Amino acid sequence: MNISDQITKLRLTGLLTAFMLIPLCLPEQSQFLLYFSRSDIESGQWWRLITAHASHLNMEHLLWNGVAWVILGAVVERYSRRLLLLAFCSGIAVIDLLLLSPWAEFTRYCGLSGVLNSIFVAALWVKWCTSRSVIIPVLLAFGIGKILFEISVDDGIFTRLPWPPYPEAHLAGIAGGFAAVALFLSLKAAWKGPMRAPSKASPIFRPQA
Repeated sequence: MNISDQITKLRLTGLLTAFMLIPLCLPEQSQFLLYFSRSDIESGQWWRLITAHASHLNMEHLLWNGVAWVILGAVVERYSRRLLLLAFCSGIAVIDLLLLSPWAEFTRYCGLSGVLNSIFVAALWVKWCTSRSVIIPVLLAFGIGKILFEISVDDGIFTRLPWPPYPEAHLAGIAGGFAAVALFLSLKAAWKGPMRAPSKASPIFRPQA
């Protein structure tokens, strides 16, 4: 498979990457109009429910999330673009429900890290379908354990940003990922051309010479 074919297979990953870059091209004052703000959303600025997940505080914030997004998004999209879209939308929906709930401690939020946890679950499921490797549940347990630890210490492990972290949103992202996989499995029979779990012989997972 040549480079052109590879890029074509990752159209959604590329499109959503561009979506994340757009806010940084705007003046700083305009970027604040994209962040999650409970009071502004309640006053009618509903677009913040979507744009908050594509907005980042600075280039470091974007770099961490952008690299993870490209890697995880590519793994999922090469198997199924529908699954990637489901995981992306499910992550946004579950996180927004948390942020709007009475249990949310934050009134401001931005960044893709919460949604990335949804994509993380979907990527692990794709790899589990092909390998049944014990490393897959270990990685999932590590990811959840990391989030629970961050919640217990009320701080992030790898990053230091101007705003305090909100690991509860990452846990909501994990829940969104499980919901996306469950919905994908329940709907795939209704889609034209039923999909099969990728095999080890599939070109997607074939070792490169």
